[in-house]
Amino acid sequence: MGVVHGLRSFVPRMVKDKGAKKVCIIYQDDEFGLEVLRGTEAGLKTLNMELTERTSYKRGATDFSSQVAKLKGSGMQFNKVDGRPFREMLQKSGYYAEWQKKFGPEAW
Repeated sequence: MGVVHGLRSFVPRMVKDKGAKKVCIIYQDDEFGLEVLRGTEAGLKTLNMELTERTSYKRGATDFSSQVAKLKGSGMQFNKVDGRPFREMLQKSGYYAEWQKKFGPEAW
């Protein structure tokens, strides 16, 4: 199962489970990251929703302060991201984030 197909199923479930109205994404600025973006957008489209905000980062980045500021300004309620440094910055900023890995392989 591909990334786009997996996220097209996963994202609507998470949005419904969490009652999220504002969904944001941070993705790595490469082909895999674009697949994550496309899958997330496809999943939201099934709910007649769009991303509230999107931001990207370069491979190997360690400072995500500008991305955190952008997402905080959007009123983000839900963010799908697996990057540990970014996740830690979001947690420190007090914003809610749900991590796909938390739900294990059945989430796909």
